[in-house]
Amino acid sequence: MARAKLPPSNLMVMKVCFSAATAGVQPLKYGAKELDRENGLDLYDSHARFYDSMIGRTTSQDPLAEKYSGVSPYLWCAANPIRNIDEGGDSIAVLYLHGLVGHLALLIQKDDGKWAYYSMNGTKVYKKTSGGFGGKNYHDLGTKTFDSPMAFLNSFYNQEGKNKRDIQDDKVNNYGYEEAYVIPTTRNQDKEIREKFLQETRQSYNLVNRQCAQVVQRALEAGDIKTTNLEYLYFDDSTHTEAVPYMPRTTFGAIIYNNSKGINIRKNGK
Repeated sequence: MARAKLPPSNLMVMKVCFSAATAGVQPLKYGAKELDRENGLDLYDSHARFYDSMIGRTTSQDPLAEKYSGVSPYLWCAANPIRNIDEGGDSIAVLYLHGLVGHLALLIQKDDGKWAYYSMNGTKVYKKTSGGFGGKNYHDLGTKTFDSPMAFLNSFYNQEGKNKRDIQDDKVNNYGYEEAYVIPTTRNQDKEIREKFLQETRQSYNLVNRQCAQVVQRALEAGDIKTTNLEYLYFDDSTHTEAVPYMPRTTFGAIIYNNSKGINIRKNGK
C-alpha cells in the first residue's frame, strides 16, 4: 500500500487549476477567502487579513488581539473557522463614562487601522459652569487617533483634566472613560456613522434633543446599528413600542443588548 503525504490544510495543490488567468474561475476558495497569487505568494485574502496555508497562520496580528490574550494573534478565526469569523479593520467602539450623568462618545476605525476619537461635548454647559461640567468648549472630531480601543482607554489622553490648559491644548479628553463596546462594521457603515456624527456637531448642543447620547444614537442608526429599547405599554403587557433612551447609561445598555456580536472591554483590562 502506497502512503500518500497530504499537504497542509487549504494548500493549493494544483496551481494551474486556480490560475487567475483561467476564465470563469471562482476566486473565493475555502472559508470565503480569495486566492491572491500576486508575486507568487499564494495567500488567501478575506479582506480582513491574509492567510498563509503553508504555515497555517495569518501574516498579520488580530486587530482585537488584546481581547483574546490566550490565543495567538496570528491564528485564523482562533483555529476554528467553522464557528468563528475573523473581523476586519472596520469597527466602531462606543465609549462610556460611568457616573450619575455619564457620557457617550465614539472611536471610529479608519482605513489605516487607527481609531479616531469623536465626542459631542457639552459646550454650553462647560461655559456656564466655567469648565466644571460638559467636558470641553469644543467638540472632538476625529483628529486624535489611537492604535486600538484598549490603547485609547489606557492612554494618558483618557483622563480628567488637571487644569484648563491641558483641556484647551487637547492633551486630555477630560472624561476618563472606563469601558468601551466594540462593534464590527463595514467600511460603508463607518463612513455613514462618521458623516452623521459630523453633521450633528454642526448644530448647537442642547440637553433636550442634541446631547452626547442622542448624537451617538443617530450616528449609529445611520450605519444601521440599532440603539432603541423595547418598552411594554403599561396597560397591556402584550403591546410594546420602540423607545429611544435618553441617558448615556440606558443608551449604552441598549446598544449592547441590540448588538450581541460586539465585545466589551474595560480600562486596564478589568
